[in-house]
Formats: sequence, C-alpha cells, structure tokens
Amino acid sequence: MLTHVAAVAARGSGRVLIVEGEAGLGKSTLLDAARERTPAHVTRCSAGSDELDLARPFGLWFEALAVSADSADHRRRELAELAARIGPAGGVIDGAPGERFLVQDALLDLIEQLAADAPLLITLDDVQWADSGSIAVLANLTRGVRDLPVGLVVALRPWPRRPDIATMIDRALEHGATHLRLPPLDDAAIHQLVDDVTGAAPGPTLQRMLAAAAGNPFFVRELLLSAQATGRLLQHGDIVELDGADAPAPLHDRILRRISGLPDDAVELMQALAAAGGAVDARDLVDLVGRPAGLRRSLADVPGRVADVGGGRDRGGHRIPGQDRAGCLSRLRQGKWPPGRPELRRLFRVCPRARAG
Repeated sequence: MLTHVAAVAARGSGRVLIVEGEAGLGKSTLLDAARERTPAHVTRCSAGSDELDLARPFGLWFEALAVSADSADHRRRELAELAARIGPAGGVIDGAPGERFLVQDALLDLIEQLAADAPLLITLDDVQWADSGSIAVLANLTRGVRDLPVGLVVALRPWPRRPDIATMIDRALEHGATHLRLPPLDDAAIHQLVDDVTGAAPGPTLQRMLAAAAGNPFFVRELLLSAQATGRLLQHGDIVELDGADAPAPLHDRILRRISGLPDDAVELMQALAAAGGAVDARDLVDLVGRPAGLRRSLADVPGRVADVGGGRDRGGHRIPGQDRAGCLSRLRQGKWPPGRPELRRLFRVCPRARAG
C-alpha cells in the first residue's frame, strides 16, 4: 500500500494514505520504508512534529519543503520572507487571519510548483502535534491531490484528536484517501517485546500487568523500563518477573502526562471508565461524572479501546441490575474496591478528580 502511493505519484496521479496507530506500533518505520522504496525520479519530502510544534505556525510544512530565508531556491526563500513580514521573527501566528491565509496559499502553490518539476512523495509523521496552520494546509491539499503527481502519507496517533485534525481526516476520506489503522500488539508480539528488552519471557505476575496495556507498545515498554529502573524486574533463568502487584511509580506519572493533552471532561470520563471497569451503562457514567450535558462529546475524545460503553453488563457479559450498579458506584466513591481490581485503588490515589467522583 505504501509503495503504491509512491508508484501512483510517479505515474502522474495523487494518492493520500493516513496511517493511524498508537506510539510504538511502527508508523515511523513504515514511513521510512515508503521513502526507501520510492522510485529515484520522485522527490522525497518529509517532516515530523512534536509537542513544541503546536506553537510553530506552519512548522510542519516549512520543514517538509525546506523553506528557509537562506534557501538557494528563490521560491522557498520568498515564502520564508513572506512569513517573516507577517509576524516578528517569522511568527505568522501574530498576523491577522487574512495574512495567515497568504502563507497557507503560498505553501499550496509551492507544492504545485515542486510537483510540476518532479513527482513528490510527502511523508508527515506525528501529525497529531502539528499546529493548526499546518493542518489547514494538509486539509486543503488532500482535496486536490488527485490532480497532482503527489503521494501523501500522513502518520498520527489516535489521540489527542483535535477538532481540526478530525475534520482534516474526514475531508481526506471524502476525497478518496485510504485510512490504515494499525492494530494493537497481540500476546506473541508483547512477549517478543519483553524478550527484546529483557532477554527473557514474562512470568505470570508480569503478564497480568502487561495485559492491562491492551496491546499498546508504548505502555508495555514504559512498564518494563520503569520496572527495570526501580529494580523491580527479577530474572530467574529464562523468565523475568515483576516484584509486587503494583505498577512502578514512574509509569503512573508517564501515563498522567500522556493524557494531559486531552480535554478535562475526557480525562475525567477516562477516570470514571477505569473505575467502573469493562462495559458500563452510559447512565452510570452520567452518575459518576455528574454532568449529562456533553457526555457524547467527551466519549468522542476518549482514546479507542479504553472502554466498551454498553448496556450495563459486567466484565463477563452478564447484565447488572440497576440497584447493583448503583451500589457499585456508591462503593467506588467510598473507596471500596472490587476483589481482584487493585489497580482501581492506585488510579484513585493518583487521580484526585476520579476519587472525588
């Protein structure tokens, strides 16, 4: 699929591929493979974002297209000078909206001009951190890319999912983009990751803790590295085991930082979902969160695979009578945890908002 995007561009048509998956699932490796397998006469443009790029207007595209004031290409140099005139030190974020559209249109014009010189393969990584200006350019490009010899591969995580990014993806799909969702790791892949990090197979306690990561390689790796750093990984021959039933403390801090970019309502809802455990009734979520208004919007912000919002059933799929659900919620608020769910106590200890209910 990746090579097809570049091959179609080489033949004079455009294609868009959106690759979505959690951190550590291999999105960047796929982008590297796409660039390596691109025909020699196709120009490769690439860039990646991080959290700091949210404050760097059009930074993703300035990097991908090598726009700078000292460029040997007059088109790139003039675009950099335009951005510098709009705001101090290139800070186009300080310009009026109409002025920012000048930069947006100039970037789209430059892409068309470069594509006229030679077919392009543009690979953009970690787009969830791109600034709003870069996302606007991307959304507009996906609308007309089929008329250009441009292959566009966009990689991003499922969350944080800002409204402008959601709109960009919807627009791209409407215009024929392919959406590739990378699945979570299965048990065999998780065991291989443990072996790569520790040189051994996971023991029963470590396996139970790893299962809570739901196939997310980022959390699997963070759990292993945090346990190593705190001396809680014990190796016996070809088996490595976790010392104790609690997750390492550094992992708590990393998870909390990871979800800090979500809207407050979504974070609070995630805490309520984790406390309820498994499939829960939307009415119970309203009871826990205490605000029926906006519940649907908050659910849309919650990362996939966090919860199955269903018809009031327990983890075994059995329906929970209303009075039992109410009692369960009451016990959770009082700090009385269900048997076999020690992670709830840890969650409420590190998440005061969830504890407050």
